[in-house]
Amino acid sequence: MEVMNWNKIREKLVRYCSSAFAENRIILTQEELEENIDVFYNFVSLSLPYPEIAFIRREMMYGLQLACVDEIGEVAPLKTVAGLLDAYMKKLISYAGLATYESVKDKMQMDLLKVFGYWGLVIPSINEETIENSKGSADAFYLLGMTVLTRNKVHNSPVMDDSEVTHRLKCVVAFYIYLIYKNKALLLRKNPELAKQELHYFENNQENALLYDYISYGNSSIQIKKRYVSTYAKHLLYRTSPMQEQELVSKMQAFSDNSLKEAAAKRLLAEMETSGEIDPVSRVPKKYNLTEKEHDRIHVAEDNYNLSLKGFNASMQDVITRYSLRITVEDITKLLMDYLAAQYNYDIDEAIGDVEKAEKPNYKSFTDKLKDLGCQADKCKALFKELLCISRDNDVILRVSAGQAFRRISNPDLFNEYVRRADRKVWVDTQILLYLLCYNDDYARYDHPSYKTGMALFNLPPGNGNFHFKVAHFYLNELTSHLRQALLLVSLVDLPFARNKNMSNNVFYRHYRKLHDSSGLPENVESFADYLEDNFHINEEEAFAPDFENIAEGIIESKLSYFNVEVEWEDQQPSKDMKASEEVFKSLAKPENNFVPKVGKTLSNDAWMGLCLFKHSEEQKPIFITMDNQFEPYRRQYMNQYKRGASFNWHLFSPAEFVNHIDFINFKVNADNLTDSLISIIETSEVKDKTINVIDSISRFLDIPNMTSGQRKKYSTWVNDLFQSEEFAYKTSKAQKEEFPAGILRFLEAQDSVFTYFSEKSDDSIKNFQRMLQNEDNFKIYLEVLSSYVSTESANKQDLILKVEGNLEDFLNPNSQQTAQG
Repeated sequence: MEVMNWNKIREKLVRYCSSAFAENRIILTQEELEENIDVFYNFVSLSLPYPEIAFIRREMMYGLQLACVDEIGEVAPLKTVAGLLDAYMKKLISYAGLATYESVKDKMQMDLLKVFGYWGLVIPSINEETIENSKGSADAFYLLGMTVLTRNKVHNSPVMDDSEVTHRLKCVVAFYIYLIYKNKALLLRKNPELAKQELHYFENNQENALLYDYISYGNSSIQIKKRYVSTYAKHLLYRTSPMQEQELVSKMQAFSDNSLKEAAAKRLLAEMETSGEIDPVSRVPKKYNLTEKEHDRIHVAEDNYNLSLKGFNASMQDVITRYSLRITVEDITKLLMDYLAAQYNYDIDEAIGDVEKAEKPNYKSFTDKLKDLGCQADKCKALFKELLCISRDNDVILRVSAGQAFRRISNPDLFNEYVRRADRKVWVDTQILLYLLCYNDDYARYDHPSYKTGMALFNLPPGNGNFHFKVAHFYLNELTSHLRQALLLVSLVDLPFARNKNMSNNVFYRHYRKLHDSSGLPENVESFADYLEDNFHINEEEAFAPDFENIAEGIIESKLSYFNVEVEWEDQQPSKDMKASEEVFKSLAKPENNFVPKVGKTLSNDAWMGLCLFKHSEEQKPIFITMDNQFEPYRRQYMNQYKRGASFNWHLFSPAEFVNHIDFINFKVNADNLTDSLISIIETSEVKDKTINVIDSISRFLDIPNMTSGQRKKYSTWVNDLFQSEEFAYKTSKAQKEEFPAGILRFLEAQDSVFTYFSEKSDDSIKNFQRMLQNEDNFKIYLEVLSSYVSTESANKQDLILKVEGNLEDFLNPNSQQTAQG
């Protein structure tokens, strides 16, 4: 696609809307129509602080450029434009003040249409036959119907001729403009600037315009140095033309810090001449000029750059005003650009082997700077997300940042060698695979950054087929444990004390809850049990089966094979290297690092993974993809301690970073992938609220071996009855309606302490403790002991444990208890 040309798009929109409005008796003058189209463009270009719809400007302009200019009559651009219907309505509804964003973000298409109120509270039936009867109606119901039908139809990639595509596109864009027309007064009352058409040039930064063009045009087969110098030469000719060959060559050499020889510069000019980008205007002395086509392309690119910058700067000024920041637009833009460039620099350092330099951007230091600028501490997260939303919706700064990073590549030949490497083994950590296992063709899209980047990871374009995804066999037990945890939640999540609360960290449960609340599941999936049966073909009873591990591994391997993820067996024999690897991870768990200590299987599995990666040769250099932020300092520390003087032999990325990395080395910028990666940094850098683990704690409490699901449900009911008693009554504060009272948290904390005590004491202790709880009378006694502890403020955990130990002794030695009573 060529760069976006708004003037050409605008001309086509005027023609389409004039025709569609006339056919449907919607009366607007030419001047009114053009003003509504300008408002449409400015509205679509607005950045709002909602990540779920932050892609609208980019996708809408991309789709319209193709549909109206570059690929007229093609189905794909129509699919892009029509597919934005729901997101477009959510943005318009919230900005115009018809409803809050929170109230509509999970609404489906028909519910969104009702918010406008133009077609009543019950939308008439929409199908090809009924909408034909509404053609010519001034309420635009025909345009609405065609838009809805087109949006639904193009998802199946139908075969359409050019005339049908054009007619449907005309109806879709006319409907979008109609909604602007109906809400224009509200929009302009909120922001009069939306009616302006003129183009504002906020700066004349020729270098940034060059970088924008450099990262936006061309293909990855061109060597980096050649591509950058040739882009510079073309922009030079654009501003000063014609120019003698010798002067042009001298400037090209100076620009490349004299790393480009004279002969190479002349060959580069010859290649540009052959490709039709420059023309010799005289032979003696030889002078060059841009071809008319290339001159027009750069002119449009610069217009596009300035137009994008206009919207970007306006959004940044709005943020500065709302957060009362003490900074200029230019300075906050530079702060954000430096942060984004650091992400791209990490990509480059990973690629060319500068592991000592490879350092991810620091979210905490960035938010510290925001505080220094006047942002309140509790609003830094929201501000950071808004800045990323602006960057996602308007990628001008992302492109310039990427261009700056490429410009700094110290060894372009080594980078190109990395890009061309034929065969790469990519190891994947369990957190990514958990989100991958959620995938189901019959389910609605899941708007979670980790899920979206996980899906993007396994939907890389065909040209990247040299990546072979692997998971180490010892990570399978983490996946099976997570699936079992989900099955154990079934009897808990619908209890009254837990209903409608998203309290579990379980990935599958959170996926279910999100889609359930937004009507994104098939009609037959009404409960969490239904979800597990439908998505994993497994039921609650099987969590207690003796061969559960085999059942679960078979299910998981089958789902992973759909994405061509292979399970690979690695030798896992104890060794001094294994001990050393574990010790490195243990040493990272310092308070200043804010890392959760690794223990048990998690520690041993990650230590084995580290060893597996380090054992590869310098030539193999596998890639490890993880969301675990401990692996970066682990790799550095292990090398400094046990691989001194050696170059690093494996690459490290988060899933979003890796997808973005693939785009980056192919000279692309994907705003969604990069911003999803940076948003995930926030989620992993903050301590979770205690309430989020309530259900998981109760599930652990009730995870008693050899218990039937029927008995587990009975125990769950007893716990529910206890938690709903007056002693454990909920807080009534509206602001705290999602929280649990201190009594329940104290109860669960006490239970965790008892469980941990018996777990660490000896193998028989925990088995005997759980055997005691399997007896219903003893379980009720245990509930009474915990309840008494909760209600007695002076009680301490040592007394609690002594009391439970006494009960356990009585259970194990009933005769001694009878003797004592006698």
